[in-house]
Amino acid sequence: MYTASEYVRESLRAAASERFRELAEDALKKALRSPILLQEYEAEMGRRLEFHLVQTPQLAIKVFCMSPQQPKSPPHDHAGLWGLYGTYRGVLYMSFYEEIPGSTPESPRLREGPPLRIGAGEVQFVPPEAIHAVWTDTEGTIVLTVYNGDLNNSIRRIFDLQRHVVVRDLSRWEERLTQGGGKEYAL
Repeated sequence: MYTASEYVRESLRAAASERFRELAEDALKKALRSPILLQEYEAEMGRRLEFHLVQTPQLAIKVFCMSPQQPKSPPHDHAGLWGLYGTYRGVLYMSFYEEIPGSTPESPRLREGPPLRIGAGEVQFVPPEAIHAVWTDTEGTIVLTVYNGDLNNSIRRIFDLQRHVVVRDLSRWEERLTQGGGKEYAL
């Protein structure tokens, strides 16, 4: 049995290694197989859509509690950080986006790729600068994400596909997302 505390300790050791990504992915896969991993966070998971297991300048691990009532996240990136998305329970879907001809930094034009299905126990690597969106169609989906840096203090890009603009002020964006009565998806 593998607890969240043990998982965090192993991930912090991985962050100090030159093999960070490989070791972080191994630790995440082990964590996804542990039935007691999030036992100590059951009350927290009932109250919040997301919370951190750890946040340091070198490593962030977040838990997302998702449901089909939450909309698909807007396309976004992680400001040069790579990420690992692991599904603990349920099913996560992810699409990657590519820029199409005529796209500029001021007026991005993106094409969505085919959705990937990430089932319980599976991990998906998200390269630095990869534009992607996530959603679920399964009630009670729990996803663990690992980033190789301080995600909360990075300037991520969030794309508005209707207006062809990039939203850069995350504090405002996250404020708008949380004003939806808990139904919106916070990145």
